[in-house]
Amino acid sequence: MNELILYSSILIFLIVLLIILCIKVFASVKNKVNKYLYVCLIFSTITYIILDELFVVLYNDNITYYPILFNIVAILFYIIFITFPLIYCLYLCGFIWSKKNLLIKSIILIPYFILLIMVIVNIFVPFIYSISLDSSATVKYIRLDFFNYFVLINSFYYFVPIISVIYLLITRKFENKSILIYSILYSIIPIISLLINAFIVPLTINIPVQPLCNTLGVLFAYFFIMEKEHLKEKELLEKRSQEVDVLTNLAYVDILTELPNRRSFTEQLLDDEEKKEIGTIFIMYDVNNLKKINDIYGHQAGDEIIKKTADIINKTFASYGKTYRIGGDEFFTYIPFNKDVDIQKLIIEFKERLKNENKSSSYELDISIGYALRIDKKTTVSELLKEADKNMYLDKAAYHKIL
Repeated sequence: MNELILYSSILIFLIVLLIILCIKVFASVKNKVNKYLYVCLIFSTITYIILDELFVVLYNDNITYYPILFNIVAILFYIIFITFPLIYCLYLCGFIWSKKNLLIKSIILIPYFILLIMVIVNIFVPFIYSISLDSSATVKYIRLDFFNYFVLINSFYYFVPIISVIYLLITRKFENKSILIYSILYSIIPIISLLINAFIVPLTINIPVQPLCNTLGVLFAYFFIMEKEHLKEKELLEKRSQEVDVLTNLAYVDILTELPNRRSFTEQLLDDEEKKEIGTIFIMYDVNNLKKINDIYGHQAGDEIIKKTADIINKTFASYGKTYRIGGDEFFTYIPFNKDVDIQKLIIEFKERLKNENKSSSYELDISIGYALRIDKKTTVSELLKEADKNMYLDKAAYHKIL
């Protein structure tokens, strides 16, 4: 009787643990498929534990023996015995294999229906187990020769997660090692208990081996589901982060040239107004003949001119500062204090690049350029912009004078 009390106490503890897991899943898992499949797994486990308890109680000689009730409990026990691993197995297959792959799911169900038919047939022609209807019989429940084969067929559903993990490792289709580990642990522990229960300790009252191991399997299934849920949330956050980056890029980057746009330019000027570093250089550019090129060659040629302008500016000034497209044909370069900058030399280099570009171009590109250098902290951004703009227009005037 003491052994039966201990056995029952362990089973009650397992049921309480499973109920707690069920509540946690309902509270934390957002995906309905994950949630309800896991709840089904929990209830199948609780049912298994209750039937296991009834099975042991009815088997025990300490109470009055009811053979018909024992027979009903045994049938239900064997049905839940084969249903428990199927639920999680189907869930895992849905996770690993495509939803459209009906062939694999059909194959997964075949052993279950075979086992179910065997349990039904056993009611009329015992070949897995037999129960004596004689209340005075010394041996009430006997496992027959086919019992071990029945257990081995049922273990198929515990091997599927392991096979699935091997499949994932070989194909390298999944990188989250935690989920793979939980799926292996889910499988191995019930397999060990199944083999112990079938071949080593056929029937014991001391320790509920199978209920304990099945509950451990459900616990690892919980970690599996939570890890998968966490992975989905992480993927969703990464996707949203990428979408934010794209929107930010659209807000701060010019699509045609991929240079920072006028908004970025404005923020750069606000930052400079606070620092007012001596030695900062503002450079203004303006494409001189863009309208003429648009009129003669079309707007596609005009876009090419804009991109070539950005390219020439970047090749000359990118290592010293940051360039912005601030208008249709207007550009700006911000060069923070750098003692190695020889602005006159860079402008000559810029003009040379422009000249070389025109040698291979079907239309002439000319860019006016002007700069301003901050020589003291009193010089404001507005003053530097005016000076750079003034010098650029002097360069533009020189261009038109030549024409």
